[in-house]
Amino acid sequence: MAYLGSVLGQGEQILNRSRLSLAPYWLWFLFAALLVGAGVVALVMAFGERHWPVAAGLALLILGALVVLRIVLAYFSTELLVTDQRVIARVGFASRRVIELQLSKVEGVAVNQRILGRIFRYGDISVSGTGGSHETILGIARPDEFQRHLHEALANAASARR
Repeated sequence: MAYLGSVLGQGEQILNRSRLSLAPYWLWFLFAALLVGAGVVALVMAFGERHWPVAAGLALLILGALVVLRIVLAYFSTELLVTDQRVIARVGFASRRVIELQLSKVEGVAVNQRILGRIFRYGDISVSGTGGSHETILGIARPDEFQRHLHEALANAASARR
């Protein structure tokens, strides 16, 4: 969260921080575990021999590690903030997309949760702004809390303008 903390304005207060949920990635984790397991089996079977099972085992281990690395990078490179002045989202590691919406420009927020999302508390957040802007972030942990904090910030901003 260091990046988003560094873009805050003078006196701006953080009301909510959100990250990706790891729950939607359970199939990918299972796939990576199977790859790593198959790689270990291939290496054990080929122990002491110098032929294709060694190369296949190493390839499976590396592929499993790359699958996990992709998930970890997605997790640590996605951040969402609701402050008392705006909504900020940062997505991406190598190529980065930063979205900022002033609270006065936010028209609505929607949460989409399927049944597994309801059980494991993750979902998609869609924030719509004036002028037709519409941003969706997929697989956010505790989207209902994000939505509640955003609604509170919008209500506080509206009462402060009166």
